Order: sequence, then C-alpha cells, then structure tokens
Amino acid sequence: MRYEGCTSETDAIVEDITREEFPNLDGANIMIVMDTKKKVSGGRYVIARIKKMNDELKFFTANDYGITYDYVMFIDKVIFDELNYDDKKRIIYHELCHCEVDPSKNNPYGIKDHEIQGFHDELSYNEDDPRWNERVSAVAESIYDDDE
Repeated sequence: MRYEGCTSETDAIVEDITREEFPNLDGANIMIVMDTKKKVSGGRYVIARIKKMNDELKFFTANDYGITYDYVMFIDKVIFDELNYDDKKRIIYHELCHCEVDPSKNNPYGIKDHEIQGFHDELSYNEDDPRWNERVSAVAESIYDDDE
C-alpha cells in the first residue's frame, strides 16, 4: 500500500513541536501519513507537505469518537527514515509553518504559502544549522537517484 500510518516517534515529534513552537495550533488535529512513493515538484523531491482537510476528507477520516482532522501532513517515508532526529524535527517544523489559524472564521484552520524560500520563523529556529535543507535534499537525491 502506498500510504502508511506514522511511527510513534514521528507522532511525538509533531506533538512536541506543536506544543512548544505553535501554540496557535492547540486544539488542531493533525493526521500524519507516510507516503512510500516519491513525489517530485519543480524538479525537486517533495519530502513533506501539509494540506487543510476539506469536509469530504474530514468525513472519511473521522474516527469512531467523531473526532475529525484539521490537517493532513504527508511525509516521504523513504527519505524520512534516513534522516537524523534533528532533520526530522526541521522538516516537521517547516510544514507546521504552513498552518494558519484565524479564530474569527467558522473553520479557523488554513494554509499559507512561503514568506520567503521558507518562513521567517525558520531562520531563528534553524540558526544553528541554516543549510539543513541542502543536506536533506542531498539525502533525497542519493536515495532516489540511485533508483533510476
């Protein structure tokens, strides 16, 4: 099957980063899905992406308790499994930067595009390793370029 549930480690990373860095997402439910098929966009490997759930997806993903998800985060499982813990955190942090919350709306959860090549908040979050994305891209290329 192409999609898999995430590991407890990945779930914990998302929960920790959300709690520590994104208090505006308190109360948002995020489904994490591991994708086993490579995805390329603009000539680059897509390591992760996040989408706002629409009503149809909310219906199909509601659990037995009626809890629905506000976002779904897709992570390339093949690449993610090869990353160190810090780079996993950086990937998840970046994706959570896309989340926008407007409490004045009926459905307060939205998605925003990059402010720069990434997000302003990422500059301080990654100040100890500002070129992390180049390293992660190199890992992705080494994995998938070997397959071709």
